[in-house]
Amino acid sequence: MIVAFSEKLIAVFNARAIKISRNTKYLLNCELYIFIVKDYAMPANSKGLLKYLVLLIFIPIILFSLYTWASITWVYSSGERVGYVQKFSLKGYVCKTWEGEIVLVSMPGTQAEKFFFTVKDDAIAKKVNNSLGKRVKLHYEEHKGVPSSCFGETPFYVNDIKVLETQ
Repeated sequence: MIVAFSEKLIAVFNARAIKISRNTKYLLNCELYIFIVKDYAMPANSKGLLKYLVLLIFIPIILFSLYTWASITWVYSSGERVGYVQKFSLKGYVCKTWEGEIVLVSMPGTQAEKFFFTVKDDAIAKKVNNSLGKRVKLHYEEHKGVPSSCFGETPFYVNDIKVLETQ
């Protein structure tokens, strides 16, 4: 018997299950009874059950929030990359983030390597936009395990940019 209740309505669903095969059950002789009750008080057992259900919902949300906070604030590695900013754009349907790509040229005659990065700060994003096509030095921090692309598509977050003099 399954009982669903609110302040004004109690529904009782009475069913008998028959096992037909190994993993299959069928419901036979199903009956649904609906009673309208003026002031139905929840039994003491149900209040304790409701408390545990609330804890089962809120504890995972709190743990996920703590994990997200930790992955965004703790830095796994930091460093600098030098090259030419090739592409920089504001991406995302709901969560808009600044995503870019820098071409790293280590030695003449070698194949260029691309470094993808994310910018969180609008002031830094403006500096990156102004330095497109120029040789720059990016200072970045790597955050591992960020759970969503709302914080950026890459784990590399740029927090400073300097335009270098070309020789």
